[in-house]
Amino acid sequence: MKTDDEALADSHPINLDDTFFTPDLLDETGDYKGIDSITRGVCRGISEKGDRYITDALRDKLFRGHGETFGFDLAAFNIQRGRDHGLLPYNEMQNACDSSKPKFTSFQDLVDRGVMEERTMGKLEEVYA
Repeated sequence: MKTDDEALADSHPINLDDTFFTPDLLDETGDYKGIDSITRGVCRGISEKGDRYITDALRDKLFRGHGETFGFDLAAFNIQRGRDHGLLPYNEMQNACDSSKPKFTSFQDLVDRGVMEERTMGKLEEVYA
Protein backbone atom coordinates (compact mmCIF):
# COMPACT_ATOMS: atom_id res chain seq x y z
CA MET A 1 0.00 0.00 0.00
CA LYS A 2 1.30 3.44 -0.90
CA THR A 3 1.71 6.29 1.54
CA ASP A 4 -0.30 9.48 0.93
CA ASP A 5 2.78 11.21 -0.46
CA GLU A 6 3.50 8.37 -2.89
CA ALA A 7 -0.12 8.27 -4.04
CA LEU A 8 -0.16 12.04 -4.49
CA ALA A 9 3.00 11.89 -6.57
CA ASP A 10 1.25 9.42 -8.90
CA SER A 11 -1.83 11.60 -9.26
CA HIS A 12 -2.67 14.10 -11.99
CA PRO A 13 -4.52 17.40 -11.66
CA ILE A 14 -8.01 17.34 -13.14
CA ASN A 15 -10.23 20.19 -14.24
CA LEU A 16 -13.80 20.24 -12.97
CA ASP A 17 -15.23 20.40 -16.49
CA ASP A 18 -13.29 17.24 -17.41
CA THR A 19 -15.25 15.29 -14.77
CA PHE A 20 -18.71 15.70 -16.27
CA PHE A 21 -19.98 12.38 -17.67
CA THR A 22 -16.68 10.71 -16.88
CA PRO A 23 -17.43 7.80 -14.53
CA ASP A 24 -14.21 6.06 -15.57
CA LEU A 25 -12.36 8.51 -13.28
CA LEU A 26 -13.44 6.21 -10.47
CA ASP A 27 -11.75 3.21 -12.08
CA GLU A 28 -8.77 2.18 -9.95
CA THR A 29 -6.78 1.21 -13.05
CA GLY A 30 -7.23 4.53 -14.87
CA ASP A 31 -5.00 7.62 -14.91
CA TYR A 32 -6.63 9.09 -11.82
CA LYS A 33 -6.35 5.92 -9.68
CA GLY A 34 -9.95 5.86 -8.48
CA ILE A 35 -11.96 7.56 -5.78
CA ASP A 36 -9.19 7.30 -3.16
CA SER A 37 -6.84 9.40 -5.25
CA ILE A 38 -9.54 11.95 -6.06
CA THR A 39 -10.60 12.22 -2.41
CA ARG A 40 -6.98 12.54 -1.30
CA GLY A 41 -6.41 15.35 -3.79
CA VAL A 42 -9.54 17.20 -2.69
CA CYS A 43 -8.55 16.90 0.97
CA ARG A 44 -4.94 17.97 0.45
CA GLY A 45 -5.63 20.75 -2.03
CA ILE A 46 -5.75 24.37 -0.99
CA SER A 47 -9.15 26.01 -1.42
CA GLU A 48 -9.44 29.32 -3.16
CA LYS A 49 -10.94 32.24 -1.33
CA GLY A 50 -14.71 32.40 -1.77
CA ASP A 51 -16.06 35.12 -4.01
CA ARG A 52 -19.18 35.94 -6.00
CA TYR A 53 -17.83 34.69 -9.29
CA ILE A 54 -18.68 31.38 -10.90
CA THR A 55 -15.95 29.28 -12.43
CA ASP A 56 -16.03 28.78 -16.20
CA ALA A 57 -16.60 25.05 -15.66
CA LEU A 58 -20.01 25.81 -14.12
CA ARG A 59 -20.82 28.87 -16.22
CA ASP A 60 -20.00 27.65 -19.73
CA LYS A 61 -19.24 23.95 -19.58
CA LEU A 62 -21.76 22.28 -17.24
CA PHE A 63 -22.88 18.92 -18.62
CA ARG A 64 -20.78 19.44 -21.75
CA GLY A 65 -20.41 16.18 -23.60
CA HIS A 66 -17.09 14.88 -24.86
CA GLY A 67 -16.05 16.68 -28.03
CA GLU A 68 -18.59 19.48 -27.49
CA THR A 69 -17.45 23.08 -27.16
CA PHE A 70 -20.18 24.47 -24.92
CA GLY A 71 -22.31 23.23 -22.06
CA PHE A 72 -24.93 24.75 -19.81
CA ASP A 73 -24.79 27.67 -17.39
CA LEU A 74 -25.50 26.80 -13.74
CA ALA A 75 -26.08 30.45 -12.76
CA ALA A 76 -28.68 30.87 -15.50
CA PHE A 77 -30.37 27.63 -14.39
CA ASN A 78 -30.51 28.88 -10.80
CA ILE A 79 -31.94 32.26 -11.79
CA GLN A 80 -34.61 30.60 -13.93
CA ARG A 81 -35.39 28.10 -11.17
CA GLY A 82 -35.98 31.03 -8.80
CA ARG A 83 -38.36 32.60 -11.29
CA ASP A 84 -40.16 29.28 -11.80
CA HIS A 85 -40.70 29.01 -8.05
CA GLY A 86 -41.95 32.56 -7.71
CA LEU A 87 -39.06 34.25 -5.91
CA LEU A 88 -39.75 37.93 -5.54
CA PRO A 89 -37.68 40.55 -7.37
CA TYR A 90 -34.85 42.00 -5.27
CA ASN A 91 -36.64 45.23 -4.27
CA GLU A 92 -39.78 43.38 -3.21
CA MET A 93 -37.83 40.83 -1.20
CA GLN A 94 -35.82 43.56 0.50
CA ASN A 95 -39.05 45.39 1.36
CA ALA A 96 -40.57 42.19 2.80
CA CYS A 97 -37.51 41.75 5.05
CA ASP A 98 -36.99 45.39 6.02
CA SER A 99 -39.52 47.96 4.81
CA SER A 100 -37.42 50.85 6.18
CA LYS A 101 -34.81 50.49 3.41
CA PRO A 102 -35.42 52.50 0.23
CA LYS A 103 -35.80 50.69 -3.09
CA PHE A 104 -32.93 50.47 -5.50
CA THR A 105 -33.66 52.80 -8.39
CA SER A 106 -30.36 52.71 -10.28
CA PHE A 107 -27.35 50.50 -10.78
CA GLN A 108 -25.26 53.04 -8.88
CA ASP A 109 -27.45 52.42 -5.80
CA LEU A 110 -25.98 48.91 -5.67
CA VAL A 111 -22.49 50.36 -5.25
CA ASP A 112 -23.51 53.22 -2.97
CA ARG A 113 -25.18 50.82 -0.51
CA GLY A 114 -22.32 48.31 -0.56
CA VAL A 115 -24.17 45.51 -2.36
CA MET A 116 -21.53 45.15 -5.07
CA GLU A 117 -18.30 46.60 -6.33
CA GLU A 118 -18.18 49.29 -9.01
CA ARG A 119 -16.61 46.90 -11.55
CA THR A 120 -19.35 44.30 -11.04
CA MET A 121 -22.05 46.96 -11.26
CA GLY A 122 -20.59 48.16 -14.55
CA LYS A 123 -20.80 44.65 -16.00
CA LEU A 124 -24.38 44.26 -14.79
CA GLU A 125 -25.30 47.63 -16.28
CA GLU A 126 -23.77 46.66 -19.65
CA VAL A 127 -25.99 43.61 -19.81
CA TYR A 128 -29.27 45.05 -18.47
CA ALA A 129 -29.24 48.78 -19.19
